Amino acid sequence: MSTYNGEKYLAEQLDSILAQECVHVELFVRDDGSTDSTKDILREYASSHKNIHLIFGENIGWRASFVTELGLASGYEFYSFSDQDDFWEKDKLSSAVMLIKQARQVKSKNFPILYYSNNNISDSKLRFIRKTKLDKRVRSLESVLIRMSVPGCFMVMNDKLRELIISRPATDEIFIRGHDTAAMILTYIFGGSVVFDTNAHMFYRQHENNTVGTPNGIISRIKKEFTDMLRYKGMEAVIAKAMLRAYGERITPQARDTLETVAGYREHMFSRLSIVFSPKFRTGDWRLTIFGKFKALLGLL
Repeated sequence: MSTYNGEKYLAEQLDSILAQECVHVELFVRDDGSTDSTKDILREYASSHKNIHLIFGENIGWRASFVTELGLASGYEFYSFSDQDDFWEKDKLSSAVMLIKQARQVKSKNFPILYYSNNNISDSKLRFIRKTKLDKRVRSLESVLIRMSVPGCFMVMNDKLRELIISRPATDEIFIRGHDTAAMILTYIFGGSVVFDTNAHMFYRQHENNTVGTPNGIISRIKKEFTDMLRYKGMEAVIAKAMLRAYGERITPQARDTLETVAGYREHMFSRLSIVFSPKFRTGDWRLTIFGKFKALLGLL
């Protein structure tokens, strides 16, 4: 968990993590320079829970904070990201562990495995709004590259994926869109497995101070797509180039072809058109696919 001025909802989230069933939890929390009572809350919980480990650091931003913290937690079989303001059902981690173990029967420990699930969107008081509809999303590298990944708080991973993530410094350009997007891309380019759970095991709290959130209503969602299209202009191409630089020949041939297409699409019209017209570059959601291909056509990926 990475915290920053999260005093309002932090205790509820800590309680929900500590209440996880059928798994042993070691909770590593890195505070990213909070100025409210967040640090006091963390110290109070750590004083009565030996499985809470605190790191107080300077403000480096949530992306670098999560990656830095992941590097400090080692020696475990499974790892999960957590936001400071959600609420986990008691079976969130045990459900993930079960499905990752099933996937591991097909893929050995030498391959990265990433789990994520549907979740319940709630308001600030944890009142249910809607369930995420990720069931029909295409799980592929191409889908991620034309549309950002799911939030990190939805994810649980095996130790191999953690190893790949922390092999790069927290300031590396592979993390420019976040630790979560990097985690999903790394799973695909190393031939790993992405495991999806249709059930919801968490309340994804939406409130006025969300760093990353999910808007409600079609107009709000379209507005966010246009805002993100301009805010993150060119980042997918930057990530593709950074992945190729960082991992080179270790990347599977098919994934390397996809990364090279995205990395050079702004300089080569053929690559741009191949993204627009290729059936591989789709998300499973027509709206997101159209936005992704529109971004590619305009050179905004």
